Amino acid sequence: MHKENQNNIFKEYFFLKLFGIPSVIWIIISLIAFIFDEADPDPLTLGELLLADIVILLIWFTISTIIVLIVNEIKRRNLKTKKFNNIIYSFKSNRKSKEEKKYQNSKFIKNGMILLFIMTILSVLGALYSFVFMNKINPQYGSAIAKNAWVFWCWLPVPIVSIILGVKYNKAGFKCIKNIVGGSIIGLFLFQYGFLCLQPTFSQDYNKINAYRNVIDADLPKNGGLEIQSFNTHFDGDQTECTTIDVYYSKEDTSDLEASIENGRNWVLGANIKSELKLFIPAQLGFTKDAYYSIYNKTIDRYNVLPESAGEYEIYAMRYVKSSKHLKIYKFKYTYK
Repeated sequence: MHKENQNNIFKEYFFLKLFGIPSVIWIIISLIAFIFDEADPDPLTLGELLLADIVILLIWFTISTIIVLIVNEIKRRNLKTKKFNNIIYSFKSNRKSKEEKKYQNSKFIKNGMILLFIMTILSVLGALYSFVFMNKINPQYGSAIAKNAWVFWCWLPVPIVSIILGVKYNKAGFKCIKNIVGGSIIGLFLFQYGFLCLQPTFSQDYNKINAYRNVIDADLPKNGGLEIQSFNTHFDGDQTECTTIDVYYSKEDTSDLEASIENGRNWVLGANIKSELKLFIPAQLGFTKDAYYSIYNKTIDRYNVLPESAGEYEIYAMRYVKSSKHLKIYKFKYTYK
């Protein structure tokens, strides 16, 4: 019987409300945000929106399932206790009824705890939406996007209040197990995700891009965001001493940069790049036809050509995407055979 109940939790009215209502609200919010996002210089595509929604709904599906399983398990154990301790249960039940009667506004408390439980569930969606909104008004990119995760902590009071009042009124005979369980799980979720703001990032002083200006051969803006990461090897055994440089220009005017790239002799549109040069475009850099690429071989001091002989070469594979104002440089040593 217990296994059968576990298999049917997805048909329970409690689960359908717990998962369904917040999911519908989130989808509506994300669609509204997608419509207003069209004016943004770097709007989300419909595919990116669907992927993000699927991930969020899967996370919420997992949380909902855990809450329902725990609540059902507590109810099952309570039912088992009732069968073996009928006399004790009757005594406790009578005591709880008397305690509940002490509260003249018991109906208000019951409805208030239900409302608080719903608010606890919606606090997850509120935290996620706040995180997205914060990234709009305070844009962060790459690993630095976690800096805005502190907004998850702003929603912690909701599950904390749900736990405290749940414990208080559950002792008084009200059915508040879901407030305690839901508040504990969601509170832990918000607390852990908020800690992401404390993780180290790869952000660097933007002036460090000056070391690559001559190689980039384009008019770079005076300000921007910069991240630099280094690896001994990176996925491909032929590539060693790898360094990735990510440059973001979310708020800067990139018209001069884009004009110098489009008219420059060392930059090529992805749709027009020679197929043999794709050898030097790592999977980590990515390839799209509407992005611009430049392959600089520092060893022979030439752009967009293959070496004439086998050997080890220092390569700078560069890509610029106009829609996201993102310049990426992948520096590595390559053994050409």
